[in-house]
Parts: sequence; structure tokens; C-alpha cells
Amino acid sequence: NKQITKTNRQHRTRFISSQRLHLSLYIPKMPESFSSSSSTSSKKEQCKTKIQLFLNASKLPRTGRLRSTPDTFAQVSIVPSSSQSNSEDNENDAMASVVETPVSLGATELFSKSCEPRWAKVFPIEYEYGTSLTIFVEIRSPKSKSSSGECESLGGAFFDIGDLLGCRNRTKAKRLRKGGCVYAHIEPCRCNTTPSATTNNKQTSHQRKNASSSSLSSVSNGIINFQMSALQLKDSIGRKIMTGSLKPNTYFEISRQTISPSGTTWVVIYRSNPVLESFKPTWDRVELDLETFCNGDLNRPVLLSIFTSKKTRYIQTHWIVRNKCQCSI
Repeated sequence: NKQITKTNRQHRTRFISSQRLHLSLYIPKMPESFSSSSSTSSKKEQCKTKIQLFLNASKLPRTGRLRSTPDTFAQVSIVPSSSQSNSEDNENDAMASVVETPVSLGATELFSKSCEPRWAKVFPIEYEYGTSLTIFVEIRSPKSKSSSGECESLGGAFFDIGDLLGCRNRTKAKRLRKGGCVYAHIEPCRCNTTPSATTNNKQTSHQRKNASSSSLSSVSNGIINFQMSALQLKDSIGRKIMTGSLKPNTYFEISRQTISPSGTTWVVIYRSNPVLESFKPTWDRVELDLETFCNGDLNRPVLLSIFTSKKTRYIQTHWIVRNKCQCSI
């Protein structure tokens, strides 16, 4: 940073110009097809994600001449973006806008005798950020007197995956044309964020211990297999449920905890088949993948609920929750 006179400056510039080096680098050209394909594939892998879709409904209308509570299930399909109507609020336009053949994702289980069904079916969907992906959910109820398996449609609704990801709770509600609402909730899978394959060999014992504990607490691939039975079930007051000579019908539900900005909710992920008329029920063996059970988080709280049946004077079976307990893997 010292000041230099003009002569020294000229001498310095001559000295630098005399010692300039000319370097030429040869970089071989890669084939255009290979470079373009590798770049596009890597970009697509980074933009793709796997999400889980959960469905439930509320205030569904009663069906039939006797206006009884319906048996309902939900049919889910992916609709092309060109076939979606601009006015999604009008259900008549939404039902008529499915012109192209949609890609069916399957249907939920049949939820019996309830106007507020909570379906336990989990729909895995692959989504690419920046693209438009629309799903169509249709609520259907099988007709009681039809032997051919005809179903009555209670309405349908469109859900955009991008809008669901941008919501505060990742949950949206849409009104149905015959009354009631259908709710869609999504949750990204934890297997999307996997650690890199190349790790540094020079790790301390403390770092290795932390890495092993974190890998044990978050497992994306795996299967849990269990079987449940009950002895001397009691109600919420603490009394035994076997009153009189009537044996109860029982089933259990498994729900996992979901923490959102609005609070903590429980999402149903499995519902067993009911065991009929038994004081000591033993349910079927269950086999679930860890993505569905706890989304790869072994410390995630899980709620176990046991339901029993109750008959009224109208000969309709109502399911009442009797016992609840919270645990984790």
C-alpha cells in the first residue's frame, strides 16, 4: 500500500508484462444426449417427493326411505389438468368435468353406519414440485336393495396437491352437492430426506453414537407385525363392559399423532375387523409398513382405541369408544 513514483510504476508494469503466462486448457466435450439426460434426471429426482393422503368426511346426508345413516366409501383418482373445471365450487360442474379417463388410485374401506366416516386407507402419491396434480374424491354409498352392487354418489370434490402443501395445516375441506363436507389431509414422507451415501471416515465415537441413535429413531423402510387381544375390557368409568348376557362386538383403531399450527390431531391409519360376541376378543394379525404406521419416526406417539357395539331400540348398531391408550414403537 505504499505510494510509488511514476518511474517505479513503469518499471513494475514492464516486469509484470514480461512474466505473463499463457495457459490453454483442453476440456473434452461430453455428448449432448448424455449431459442433457443426466441433468434432467437429477433435477427430476430432486423435485419429486412422496406424500400420503388421508380422507374423512362430516355431516353426510342420510340415505334411503327411512333416512338411515349411510355406509360410505371414497373413490380416489388422479384427474388430468385439462379436464378440471375452472369453477370448482359448483359440484355439478365438477362432476361433469371429468371427461378424460382418470388414473384410479383405489378406494377406501367401507365405513358402516356413520355420517362422519374416518377412513383408515392411506394413499401414497408421488408429486413433482412445480407441476399441477389434481385428485378427485367421490363419496359413494352402496344401495341396500341392489344385488348388482350399484352405488349412489353423494358428491365429489377436486383437491390440488400444491394448494394442500401450501395450506397451514395441509388440510382442506370441500362441500358436497348433496350436503356434508369431505376433508383431505396430506403429509410428506420422511424417506424423501435420506442421508448421503458418502460419509467421512474420520468421525469421533460421539458422532458415530449420535448417528446410530438417529438412524434407529427414524427408519423409513421396514414392516411392523403384531397381534392384539383383550381381557376384561372396561369402559371409561372403570366398569366391566360385560353387563347382562349380551356379548359385545369389538374392534380397535390405531391413530398416529399429527402436530400442526392449529394443534394436535390424530389421524386413523388402521382399523381392524370386528370380533363378534366375545368377552375376550383376539383380533387378526396386523402387518403394516413403517411409512404408514409412524412415517419412519419410531418415537412418534400412537393412539390405540377400542370400540364396542351398542344396540338401540331401532335395531341399529352404534360403536362407542371404550378404552384408549397412548404408546410408541
